[in-house]
Amino acid sequence: MLKSLKIDRLRYLLLFQFLIYINYTNAQGVLTGKVLDSNKEPICCANVYLAKNPIKGIASNIDGCFQIEINDAEINDTLIISYLGYDNSKISLNQVNFKDTLYVLLKPNQNILQEVVLIANKSQTKEFSVKELDPISIYMLPASGGDPLKAITFLPYSTNISESANPELRGSSGDFSRVVLNNVPIYNPVRNSQLSGLGNFSLLNTELIAEEMVYAGNPPLTYGNCLAGLVEINTTEQLSENNTKVALSLANIGVLHSQNINKKSFIQAYSNYQFPSLYISLNKKSLTNIKDFKTIDVGFNYNHKFSKHTGFNLYSYAVKEDYIANSYSYNYLGEMTHSKKRNFNVFNFFYRKNNVQFSINSGTNFSNSEYHFGNIKTNQTENQIYTSFDSRLFFKIPLTIQTGLSHDYFDESFTNMLPYYYYSVSPIDSTYSFSHNKYNHNLEYYLYSKYLVSNLIVSAAFRKNIPVDGQTDYFSYQANIRYNLKKNSVILSGGKYNGYTVPGFFIQDFNYINSSQVSLEYLYSSTNLNISSSIYKKIENTPSYFQEDGQYYDTKIDIKGVELSLDYSFSNFKLFGAYTHLNSRFNNGTGWYRASNSLNYLLKLSASYYNYKYINATLSYTQHPGIFYTPVSHSIFNEEAQNYQPVYASYNSAKMPVYSTLDITLNRVASLNNTQLVLFATITNVLNNKNKVETIYSSDYTTVKDYWLYQERLFYFGVQLQFGH
Repeated sequence: MLKSLKIDRLRYLLLFQFLIYINYTNAQGVLTGKVLDSNKEPICCANVYLAKNPIKGIASNIDGCFQIEINDAEINDTLIISYLGYDNSKISLNQVNFKDTLYVLLKPNQNILQEVVLIANKSQTKEFSVKELDPISIYMLPASGGDPLKAITFLPYSTNISESANPELRGSSGDFSRVVLNNVPIYNPVRNSQLSGLGNFSLLNTELIAEEMVYAGNPPLTYGNCLAGLVEINTTEQLSENNTKVALSLANIGVLHSQNINKKSFIQAYSNYQFPSLYISLNKKSLTNIKDFKTIDVGFNYNHKFSKHTGFNLYSYAVKEDYIANSYSYNYLGEMTHSKKRNFNVFNFFYRKNNVQFSINSGTNFSNSEYHFGNIKTNQTENQIYTSFDSRLFFKIPLTIQTGLSHDYFDESFTNMLPYYYYSVSPIDSTYSFSHNKYNHNLEYYLYSKYLVSNLIVSAAFRKNIPVDGQTDYFSYQANIRYNLKKNSVILSGGKYNGYTVPGFFIQDFNYINSSQVSLEYLYSSTNLNISSSIYKKIENTPSYFQEDGQYYDTKIDIKGVELSLDYSFSNFKLFGAYTHLNSRFNNGTGWYRASNSLNYLLKLSASYYNYKYINATLSYTQHPGIFYTPVSHSIFNEEAQNYQPVYASYNSAKMPVYSTLDITLNRVASLNNTQLVLFATITNVLNNKNKVETIYSSDYTTVKDYWLYQERLFYFGVQLQFGH
């Protein structure tokens, strides 16, 4: 199910886009603390950060506990602990005894409704986020390559088995989840994307991110067209210092400059150039299908505050990418070319005073892509404009209400030359051509409320569309309950979600989709031990493309899953393990069949050693059963097509061998005055396992000639320099 033309993956081409900006040098020590209110009750999700470097920060866990690494250069800094409704606590680090636990008592702010310091994009739903990441944790996650979306793939609820950067959460496909940047959705948020929509790297620069929150299921209805999961990303709100970073690696040259313009404004600008020669030469035995690639991207983030109550932020990004590689479809193996130009912009205006916060969020996205393989030539032009108005009300009682209106406009144009017979894709096979245009207006309003009482957090929301142009009239709703008891939490969530697909190569139209889901999660968190477990069930209705006959059908997908994970830290070590059982079935009108990603187990293990004075090292391992696929039972020679038509057996009645990969990541940080040097290296698939993803048949489908493989062993290394100003 859902197989597509295979474009050779440029996996790990840029393993560290602007890699491993770690603010540690020679560690002063680990500061352990606990945040309490006036009743000596723990405060969950309090912000803990350094005054001179607010990017280096964490949030207290459900027990109010936190740990933060402090190096020699930071010992004269000030630790700030903040939480909405309380006065900030400021502690001089040079007065702290690192051997003892630091207890921080926050006092209620009696004037909170009269004087509120502006924080533009803080989420009101983070208590229901399964995972919150900052830049440091993104860099440190195994197999992330410093990429904010690839970092998700090693989290316990990621069921990504495509080795791509697309967020695939709890058995759902990537297009059912949504990536949101500063309150604006970024569709197809990946580079090196394929016809299937899969991509190897995200479009986002980790250095510009303040926080990344991942909702594995039941995403908050504050955002629309989001049915499976949500990745909510907010950019940096203030700079601690001016600096320039230069990165050089086997396949990339990049530069990032961050500059405070004045006390109210700052700008960050960056650019990268990717090139193939050194990377392919070093890994030529593993990259036999890659012919050439080149990517140039530029971006900037500008922030200005008119006052402590109001301001705006502008994020802009442009990329041009080209690559050439071998690809395979049906009984044809040949060269494919792909090129794409894209620009997206995100603008936010925000105002907050007294008990009201208001924001206007606008995004534009323009792209043009061309693809050529065999007798297939397609050009897709995409224009998108997104606008939303959001307001939040904060009350003296622990109640928050958020409401808003959004409009998402798409205009898609396709110019196609396609095979006349879906299975005849060689350059000499017959074709037909056509062009068409599709557009969609998605206008919605929503209401979200959250109430806190004692150890209980309750939220409920609905989202309703205003149908235009004959659209389906739908109503989305959800409810979440979280109960905290000391180090333990239980979260019960459920809801129904509606939206529309975004056109792609295989399904070139907007289609109504929906999902109903429920989940129960248990979390345990202490200073050095975290345990989580989840059970969930989802029913999704969506059109799905089937390679078996080159058609798409309305499909019901039934997903049930169980997750278990544990991470334990001691001394300079961190151990992590996660297990997922995923039972996924689909019905396309002909009966129920197991899905290709149905897994008896998905195992992820890692062991990390952190010594910022010498070296940081991570060993990670992933294993799962091979994917299910539909084999060809026999073929029929078609005289008109002058080609063999494959006849398939029952859907997903065969299975590939077990998939496993072992990866190593190393980095070394050194500092001299205002200059920081980072050396990094990675080896992916150390054992060079020949993990199989697809069968390559002979021209008449009578024999299996070979197998299309996942990523083989790859070496990558580079250096980054940071200069302070």
